[in-house]
Amino acid sequence: MLENKFRTQLKLYIKKPHTFSDDTHKLITKNNKIYVSKHLQHKCAKWHHLTLMHPGEKRLELTIAQHCTWIGLPTTCVRVCKCCENCAVSKKRDTRYGLLPPKPNPEIIPWHTLCIDLVGLYEFGIPEKPETHIELHCMTVVDPATGFFETVEIGENTADIIANWLELHWLSRYPWPTEITMDKGREFATSREVNKTLINDCDISGRLLPVVIHNQTP
Repeated sequence: MLENKFRTQLKLYIKKPHTFSDDTHKLITKNNKIYVSKHLQHKCAKWHHLTLMHPGEKRLELTIAQHCTWIGLPTTCVRVCKCCENCAVSKKRDTRYGLLPPKPNPEIIPWHTLCIDLVGLYEFGIPEKPETHIELHCMTVVDPATGFFETVEIGENTADIIANWLELHWLSRYPWPTEITMDKGREFATSREVNKTLINDCDISGRLLPVVIHNQTP
């Protein structure tokens, strides 16, 4: 039986002439496809993978199989795709790990919460020379949800000036917040001017949140 099979079965590999440029070469083919030798299989798969702009394992295998073949072609395609750094980074992952996303809170709702604080006093120049000496006070206003902020230079850190600049530079230009976060400084929490501007004049429904903010200014 085995002898008859060898006699009747066609050769698995056939040498076919192939013309390239001015020369003619003999290629080993199988089923009219180029049979790639073992030491060129990985290079062939990698070249197709880069030329085709990083396709998937199955698409790479089907593309190579149109003209080339060798034993273990699917395994080689899988190994080339797994070793590619670009494919590993851009691969879509369906499985999600970790905790559930947090519920919406005021800190992630746009224009809901407003944080205000004072920065300074900063001194520039030489105190003995009034023409070069500068004192700088600033007020920072931040919306934590959108990350939008304003920095305003103020002459003095008094309650009436802070209330005036807050109304001119934020409340008259952007949506009014529902809640305002501030520290326990005398310019904010205990000031009637600030409370009058925020609650009475602007009709802000909500509560002021006095929190302790660590001073990071020198």
